[in-house]
Amino acid sequence: MLPSGGVSLFVVKWEAMDAILVKAVKLARRRHYARAIKLLEAEVFSYSDSWQFPYVLGLCYLKSGNAGSAFPLLRRAVEKDDGKAGPLLALAALHMRRGESAKAISFYLRVKDFDAGNRTARRGLKILERYGGTLTAWQNEKKIAVLYPPFPRVPVSPKTVAFALLFAVLAGLGYGTVTLVKRGVIRLPAIERASRERAGLDAASLTAEEKNAPAGTEGTFRFVLTNKEILDTFDKGRALFNRRRDEAARVEMNRILESNATGAVKNKARILLSYMEDSDFAGLQDRFSFAEVEAEPYLYRDCAVIWRGMAANLEADDTGTVFNLLVGYESKSRLEGIVRVRFDYAVPVNTEMPLEVLGKVTPVPSTANKSRTDVELRGVAIHEIRE
Repeated sequence: MLPSGGVSLFVVKWEAMDAILVKAVKLARRRHYARAIKLLEAEVFSYSDSWQFPYVLGLCYLKSGNAGSAFPLLRRAVEKDDGKAGPLLALAALHMRRGESAKAISFYLRVKDFDAGNRTARRGLKILERYGGTLTAWQNEKKIAVLYPPFPRVPVSPKTVAFALLFAVLAGLGYGTVTLVKRGVIRLPAIERASRERAGLDAASLTAEEKNAPAGTEGTFRFVLTNKEILDTFDKGRALFNRRRDEAARVEMNRILESNATGAVKNKARILLSYMEDSDFAGLQDRFSFAEVEAEPYLYRDCAVIWRGMAANLEADDTGTVFNLLVGYESKSRLEGIVRVRFDYAVPVNTEMPLEVLGKVTPVPSTANKSRTDVELRGVAIHEIRE
């Protein structure tokens, strides 16, 4: 019998997984779900016979808040191999989200058939036993998330072990030096700075020539900035990026791109943008309101936002889903605005339930007023609000 918890189920087959799945799991375990999803989606046709592939991709969707896209993938993983606890536990949690107690129970019992001590299955059954037909009293995203199975652990390779041993030796030899550095006896500013700097900062640093004359007059621009304002904006964006506040940093780089900065400075802004990571529901630090984005759409181009509301005018087929999000209308007491949301894949949208949408801002020309710019969202993830 396997140990409880379901993690050890991956020990046998995990060794057979290739570098792409390993990389995706490493990203997912660091909560970089969007990057893992992007990596796996590009390989979807290479894993037609694998249960691990739809499971890992489905779990990424599930933990990023996109339950609609997770469901068919997790179901496919079970169809490929119904003797694995992970996909069964994930499907059970999905059915609990939907309030489908009987289906959730059936999946938990299937897990217990071959892993009687599985703690997640036992916990899910206890919750179902307690709440039964009143499951909605327990449902919300944070509570149900405790029933999601974990991503598999990446096995330690011989190379990793060798590096760990080498590191231990070097750490022992350097203990005295580190102690002196901590006490301030020895100062290593270059090393300290390098250890704090995020990859991409060096490539996106301005040269002395670029700093000397950062403002230009060629082309069209929305913001006219002085030399000092351009340099201050650029430095602020780099500092935000280094603190991993990528959405706030993106605003500053967009300000550069929409300004009278020279082409060389704008190219450095584009380089920094290329190093920024996608945000998910759990990791989005800076939140921008609908009013802020509507006032200056181009400043927030490609910025991730999370807005709540109700869906209306739904259009959906196998190729995509489009709807209007009535922002701020989740309690049906006030309306901040209406924004068009576009997913380039099919997602289930309940027009009767309040929603929370994660999307990237896209400025579009207004159809009502040619002098205006409207805002659309390129959908990333969506889930119902159950509070």
